[in-house]
Amino acid sequence: MKIATLKSDLPGFKLGELFLKMAFQYCIGNQIFETYLTHFRKEDDALINLIESYGFETAGFLKENNEEVLIKKLIPIENKLSDLDVSKKYYPSFKDSPDIKKFLIPIIPKYHDRLFPDFKQRQMRITEYSEMNIPGNAIRKAYLSGSTIKKMRAGDILIFYRSQDLKAVTAIGVVDQKPVHSNEADEVVGIVGKRSVYPYDEIKKMTQNPVLVTMFRHHLFLPKPLDLPYLRQNGIAVPQSIIELNHKQYMAIKKGGELDERFTVS
Repeated sequence: MKIATLKSDLPGFKLGELFLKMAFQYCIGNQIFETYLTHFRKEDDALINLIESYGFETAGFLKENNEEVLIKKLIPIENKLSDLDVSKKYYPSFKDSPDIKKFLIPIIPKYHDRLFPDFKQRQMRITEYSEMNIPGNAIRKAYLSGSTIKKMRAGDILIFYRSQDLKAVTAIGVVDQKPVHSNEADEVVGIVGKRSVYPYDEIKKMTQNPVLVTMFRHHLFLPKPLDLPYLRQNGIAVPQSIIELNHKQYMAIKKGGELDERFTVS
């Protein structure tokens, strides 16, 4: 599938990531696993910086005008890459071998709606059609919590549990960089930018105690969200804060959620 390019006059709103996300979702929904675009590269090219971070690579140049052709594969064709390299080169595919840690993360509905507005099992609010939801647009997002967990590292898998209403596992992401604990609001804002659901005032209140700052890429929604009875049947506790899962528990989520194994590297 070819992606057409366009110019935007709204810098900072993560529209590039939003359009890439929409293109990848279209490909997955239509069993298309390779996409490309053409572009005349410039110095300090923002488009090139964006698409290369999601796995687009130069394939050649068009004969008629020497326009660069950049191709992106969604299905991994090699299994010796590091976890972060798989997440980048073959996004939304990711590595989920037993040595990679998996964490179950609770998120309340109002923040789930902001962070994952394209989750299909929710009702869009009328105001959302006129709002500019920056963290929702972004593929790379921030999760802030008061968790004291210190085991998490870049490349680990995050599994999100929507609490209160749906009470189900919904989404999977991959930690993008080593998480940090901080009680300095400005440091937290410097890390997350506009990718968090929290405004500065709330972050300032949160940092009265140390805050765990986790940057991650949202990769996929589970085709079949998993409810409480399923989790309990598989020995998975309802998370009140971030908890680590063992590989067997993760595999129960992967199988029960009907995650397409073509998008994982074990």
